[in-house]
Amino acid sequence: MRKIPQTQFLLSLVGFFVVAMTSHLQASIVTTPSGLSVGQQFRLVFVTSGQRNATSSDIADYNAFVDTAGDIAIASDWKAIVSTETVNARDNTGTTGDGGVPIYNLAGELVANHYADLWDESIQNFINVDEFGNDPDYWVWTGTTALGLTSQHLGGATGTYGTTDDTEDIWMFEDIVGTSTELHFFGLSDIFTVPSADPIPEPASVITWTLLGIVGWVGTWWNRRRKTG
Repeated sequence: MRKIPQTQFLLSLVGFFVVAMTSHLQASIVTTPSGLSVGQQFRLVFVTSGQRNATSSDIADYNAFVDTAGDIAIASDWKAIVSTETVNARDNTGTTGDGGVPIYNLAGELVANHYADLWDESIQNFINVDEFGNDPDYWVWTGTTALGLTSQHLGGATGTYGTTDDTEDIWMFEDIVGTSTELHFFGLSDIFTVPSADPIPEPASVITWTLLGIVGWVGTWWNRRRKTG
């Protein structure tokens, strides 16, 4: 059997790492948006990659579902942006009133400047990034109007759903469907504060430096081989 030259093997290995890590870079998430000052507060919003039905009348079930998914991205007390018969989405997520903090999606894009901006029947960017950094188009259970109030609530026979690919009111209320249908959910984090220093780099940074280290090692090895060859 013909042996693969060592140089060819190492270059192939580097190529493999480049392809693999590039795919991870494309799916990286942003948990501290750029442009914020130290001490500034913000919240994050995402869409779950997983689906479930909306037959439960207990909002705690939906909160638990999005909390499990959201913690994959970053640990927080994630709340579902949904309404049941007795709880409005704006109350469940603590987004009532005119104040509040800015809200960003997991791509680092501004979704709302504050809570009133979230519920003024439009948002500034799509909520289309899931806990793994993917950005597909999803239908999403809401049971809610674009004002954050109950409308065809979850737990009934039919419920309201929204979409990830719109910034107008249909992000919350696109149509109505039977609650036995399995759809995705929006989740909103608790409040984060920008730290004075971030000891944990973003996933993209870790991957980039790892890749550069591998390329640098191969370059050093190649130069030494040429000098001694």
